Amino acid sequence: MRGLLSLWEDPEQGAPLRALIAGVAHDDAFAVLVKEMIEREMVGKLADRIGGADARQRAGAFCAQLAGLIVTRYLLRLEPIASMAPDELVRLCTPPPRLTLR
Repeated sequence: MRGLLSLWEDPEQGAPLRALIAGVAHDDAFAVLVKEMIEREMVGKLADRIGGADARQRAGAFCAQLAGLIVTRYLLRLEPIASMAPDELVRLCTPPPRLTLR
């Protein structure tokens, strides 16, 4: 999640990403291309890493949550999400580290 936020926060890399997502809403053919890329590069790779019978569904659900965060923060600029520090978003949106008992 930190990597994702870092990428979108970067002025040089974030601007084209915001334009990409905004363009999806206006062009159906472009939306299909972006959907296929996300399915292949994000959902597919994450599902492979997760493994298990429902890996693709879990990966898709996680990517949907990230997409909601991206739209909320970078396109709609909905508060308080838009002005939160990345570390605060990571704390709120990721599970706490697991304790290991010895």
